[in-house]
Amino acid sequence: MRHLPLAALLVAMTGCVPDTKPEDRPASPEGTVSSPETPNGSDEPSAKAVIPAVNSIGMRFVPIPAGTFTRGQGESAHKVTLTQPFHLGQYEVTQEQYEKVMGKNPSKFKNKQTPVERVS
Repeated sequence: MRHLPLAALLVAMTGCVPDTKPEDRPASPEGTVSSPETPNGSDEPSAKAVIPAVNSIGMRFVPIPAGTFTRGQGESAHKVTLTQPFHLGQYEVTQEQYEKVMGKNPSKFKNKQTPVERVS
């Protein structure tokens, strides 16, 4: 969860565009493709395949729809409601990506292709 604000910051700073050209996108208004299977891992029968978005530095983001779900199991189970949809980074932010956006790399273990560390 602590990477969510970082992902949101990177989306806001670099912008997102769809991962496909307009002619390659499905014609459905939501930009999704119905599927009898559940490609996004949901156990809901109405689950649909999603089109990831890619920002200006090549980071992939997947849409997270607004809605309600149950978090936890047994006595600790409780409902969680997302009131607005958002995009979440598909992969961890690399040091190279972080440096392109923020101008510095705070990581102790330097390697452009490994996840950035020492950020919150």
